[in-house]
Amino acid sequence: MYQSKNFSIRYILKRYVIMPVLQRRLLAQRFNKEEAEMNKLFCIIYRIICFVVLFNIALTVSVSAQTTRKCAIQTVNGNYLTAVNGGGIFGNGALHTDATKIDAWEQFKLIPLSNGKYAIQTIKGNYLTAVNGGGVFGLAAIHTDATKIDGWEVFTLQNLGGNIYAIQTMNGNYLTALNGGGIGGGEVTIHTDATKIDAWEKFRLIMLVSCQIYNVC
Repeated sequence: MYQSKNFSIRYILKRYVIMPVLQRRLLAQRFNKEEAEMNKLFCIIYRIICFVVLFNIALTVSVSAQTTRKCAIQTVNGNYLTAVNGGGIFGNGALHTDATKIDAWEQFKLIPLSNGKYAIQTIKGNYLTAVNGGGVFGLAAIHTDATKIDGWEVFTLQNLGGNIYAIQTMNGNYLTALNGGGIGGGEVTIHTDATKIDAWEKFRLIMLVSCQIYNVC
């Protein structure tokens, strides 16, 4: 009788006191473990979101810095390339190389394209065209009347160091400022048939920022 009563007390304590306490502890441990895992997951998600946001900001800044870089194009003799009438000319006399200072017609925009290539836009919004994609010697090697960018309006800027560049056409030829610049209308000023880079194929890109001139590109 005593043993049966003792057993009943132990059973009651185990069933209604000890087991609930153990269950609560197990539940608390499981909850704490799940909470820790959720916190860890939230930390990972937060870091991913921060990375994506910062990457997009950096990408936006990088792209916006490249979109419209206004510049003057200087020949080896120190003259500047001029888009006569600010652009819009088909045929002879589209470009001169005898300007000695930078005015409106000497200002161009470098429009970045894919694969590090550029279109060169005049002050009026037209684009420089290397007729036949390059390889032309004569008065009509360059036009300035294009209103959209096709193959002939695509150029590669080869960095030669010291802000000096060679301007390569679609066909792989280079722009040449005849005599190194200093030629006005009625004569050949630019041709596009050079196959290697010598002095006349070298141009300095002078970036124009906030109405000030910086020799940086």
